[in-house]
Amino acid sequence: MRYLVITILFFSGFCSSNFLNAGEHDDLIFKDKPDNVTVDYTPKDSLIFFDAIDFIFENVDVSSATVSDYIVAAGTFFIGTPYVAGTLDNFKNERVTVNLRGMDCVTFVENSLALGFIAYYNKCEFDLLSRALYNLRYRDDKVLSGRKLSYFDRLHYFSEWLQVNKKRYDITLISDIVGDKELDTNVNFISSNPDAYPRIKEDSSYIDKFKNSEQAISQFDMRYIPKEKINSICNSVKSGDVIALVTSIDGLDVSHTGLAFLKNEQLFLLHASLRNDEVEITPVELQEYLKPLDNVKGILVARFN
Repeated sequence: MRYLVITILFFSGFCSSNFLNAGEHDDLIFKDKPDNVTVDYTPKDSLIFFDAIDFIFENVDVSSATVSDYIVAAGTFFIGTPYVAGTLDNFKNERVTVNLRGMDCVTFVENSLALGFIAYYNKCEFDLLSRALYNLRYRDDKVLSGRKLSYFDRLHYFSEWLQVNKKRYDITLISDIVGDKELDTNVNFISSNPDAYPRIKEDSSYIDKFKNSEQAISQFDMRYIPKEKINSICNSVKSGDVIALVTSIDGLDVSHTGLAFLKNEQLFLLHASLRNDEVEITPVELQEYLKPLDNVKGILVARFN
């Protein structure tokens, strides 16, 4: 059953009484969606949402925690959650999908960020989750101009995801500061492989739209950290930073995403793992984990402040 209205009065006690963070940057994060945008979720997602909020507040010191602390707490809540690909593509017509039951590497990052923001700003309402996800996942709603949300409106290339969200929020691209390699942003993977994307295969008019956006992405000036130098920049990374793996696959910028997780001053990756089919922390530090992966050149690192 879809589009249920769920009473949440039972859960009002989950929010912290600490309101130090309220009102800093939350207007854009929780900006309402256009009226013609449809949201999809299940009752189970709302129950998981409140379990996650409870977990976050049990695992942060609300008197001193930064937004990064809230984000990584949200991410660790999902450890053991199944890896599920394609959760955003279950409908012919694009809609904002809220799925906390299973996730891929990007939706794991988006879910962790959205829940971290909600807890950090003490706005523990389930409806705000879809707003936060919409504002992270899609281009500026001004482009809708009264039409329905489309597959193209979603931010598919992660370098574009970072650049668009950098314009919206207070984000520091750590890799632009400490990275010493230029990121190749000449992407064309989507427009060159339309048959790999069912929605594009069904509607070929998307191809030209993606070609135009790929040309815009090619203008981005970004840097990355080579994988053999990750250990040398650990002191510049915080738990909860967004990490993206830079790929050597032709026409593609990023092949995987996750969150930074530091243990004993060593950097690990908290991510939805396709290899083990669940959310987990890498069993070894990130530099060692990436060493045998020939198609991974390095990492991008971004911090939501």
